[in-house]
Amino acid sequence: MKRPLPQKAAWIASLLLTVVVIVVAVRWLGEGWFSSPDYTLFVHTADASRDPTRVIASVHASRGSAWSAYLERPDSAEKLLWVEKVGGTGSQRLFGSHSVNGSELTFTPASPLIHGSMYHIVFVPPGQGAQSDAGFRTGFISVSGKGRLELIHQIPEPAAVEPPSVQSIHPGTEDIPANHLKFYVTFSEPMEQGVFMERIKLRRPDGSEIAGPFRATELWSPDGKRLTVWLHPGRQKTGVNLNEDEGAVLRENEDVTLVISGDWRAASGRKLGSEFKRTYRVAKPDHDQPDPAKWVVHSPKPGTSDPLRIEFPEPLDWALLQNSLSVTTSGDGVIEGRIETGNDEREWLFIPKSAWSHGEFRIKVSPVLEDLAGNNLERPFEVEVADARPLTSANGAQLAFKIE
Repeated sequence: MKRPLPQKAAWIASLLLTVVVIVVAVRWLGEGWFSSPDYTLFVHTADASRDPTRVIASVHASRGSAWSAYLERPDSAEKLLWVEKVGGTGSQRLFGSHSVNGSELTFTPASPLIHGSMYHIVFVPPGQGAQSDAGFRTGFISVSGKGRLELIHQIPEPAAVEPPSVQSIHPGTEDIPANHLKFYVTFSEPMEQGVFMERIKLRRPDGSEIAGPFRATELWSPDGKRLTVWLHPGRQKTGVNLNEDEGAVLRENEDVTLVISGDWRAASGRKLGSEFKRTYRVAKPDHDQPDPAKWVVHSPKPGTSDPLRIEFPEPLDWALLQNSLSVTTSGDGVIEGRIETGNDEREWLFIPKSAWSHGEFRIKVSPVLEDLAGNNLERPFEVEVADARPLTSANGAQLAFKIE
C-alpha cells in the first residue's frame, strides 16, 4: 500500500531534520569537545580604583571544563599561569594565589607591582609542557590562541607628585649624652624596608664615617613611616667587649651628624631625592635615672581645655612620652585626651577631650619611661638588673594635682 503524498513529504522532512541535527552534533563534538579549547590571556585592574600596580592576570577558556585538573589539584595552577618580574640578570616569579570562576583562571599577585618595572605573564595550556612552543602567541594587553600565550606588561612610572621626605628626627634637642641610645626618624610616607643600614650613616666632624654604629635590628611603626634607629648598646655600654675593642660610638665634646641618603626609596618607588642631615653636640654621659620627684606639674584652670603641663629637668625619650604617662581622676577614672611634647622633649602636655572640672587628679608614670641614655624609673641603663634600685614601685610613679 502506498503512502499518501503529504505523509511521505512529512516523513522525508523529518528524516532530513534528523540528519542535519546529527551532522551539527558530530561537527560540534569533533571541533569543540575533542579539540583543544580556545584561550584568551589578558590583564586587568583588580578593583574600581584602576591602580596600575594592582593588576591581575586571567585566562578565559572557551570551555569551563578546561580547568578540571586545577579543581582536582589546585597546586597544579602554578604550572599553567604565572607572572615574572623582568630586569637585572634575569626574571623572578611573583608570589600570589590562583582561583577559578566559571571559565576563567586568575592569578592575583600577593603584593602591588612596582612602578616603572616590566612583567612577563605566561600561560601554558593543560597537557602542554612549560617549554612547549606549540601554537605560541604573544601580545601586550591580551592574546588568544590554543597554545602557549605570553604578555609583556609595563607598569607606568608614578604620576608627578611630591617626593617622600624626612618629617622629623628625634631627639629634638641639640645636645645628646655620650651614651645616647636611640634616634627616631619619621617619614612622610611608608619607606622601603631592609636597607636602613645602607641608607643611614653617622659622621665625625671631619666627614669620616663611623664604622658599625647601629644595632642591626630594624624597628618600624605599623604604618611603615617611623623607624627606630638604635646605636649599638654593646658599644655604648662601658665594660663590655665591643666598647673595649671598638670604642664608644659617640665622643664627648664632639659633633656627630646623622645622614640619611637621598637614594632611599619609599614603598611607592620614589626616592627621597636629597640627602638629609641632623647634627648633634655630644655632652657628657648620663647615668642618672629620671626622677619624677624633680618634675614640675602645671595645673590647668577649671572649665577650660588648657593643657596639663609637666616640665622635666632633662629631655626624655620622645616615643615613650607618647604612651608612658596617663591622667586619671582620684578614683582611677581615665581622662581622655591628646598628648604632645614641647621644648625638645623637656615638656609633656596633655590636652583633654572635655573641659577640666574641679577636683583631684593623678598622673600615672610607667616605670619603663626612659631618658636619652636608656635610664628608666626601674634602673640605670648600665646597672645589672640584680643590682638595680628602683626609684618607684613596679607599677611606676604617681603624681597628684588639683584643679580649683
